[in-house]
Amino acid sequence: MGAKNSVEQPQQLEEAVRECEDLKTALGSLEKEHAEVVGQLELQRLELRRLEQQSQRSNENVVSVYDESVMCSICYEPWAISGNHQLVSLCCGHLFGDHCVRKALEKCKYCPQCRRRAAMRDIRPIHAHRVCAIDNSENQSRVGKRTLCSSIEPENSSSDESFKKPRLQDD
Repeated sequence: MGAKNSVEQPQQLEEAVRECEDLKTALGSLEKEHAEVVGQLELQRLELRRLEQQSQRSNENVVSVYDESVMCSICYEPWAISGNHQLVSLCCGHLFGDHCVRKALEKCKYCPQCRRRAAMRDIRPIHAHRVCAIDNSENQSRVGKRTLCSSIEPENSSSDESFKKPRLQDD
């Protein structure tokens, strides 16, 4: 039996060495595949970051178009000419969508922007096709005035031209 073991041991050793080399080769292939997948993931991550930044810039552009001069400060949606989201104001002068400010006043009896006391009876509809508030407070601060420009058309078309002129108001 001793002679048989001495012959089998080198064969088993050679087999173990071949198996080890096969495993090393397989491991090398897997490491190479892993490196390729990691590289692809890194490229995808960079592309995703680029797209996110591009999307963010695009969203910033949209927000600048729909800034506070045309948006409800409660829901950040553009106002409507009529319907549930018609442009309304409170006695403090802040503008909101009708439905939004009514819901806000049901919960809390204060203006959502300045926190001045307000009630449902203080809601006033604004009948306008366009409202544009020009912030020239930087220029007017020297004089102590702030000018608001509103392009407001009355609900009923009137031949009275005084209604169609932009109004200038002092604060």
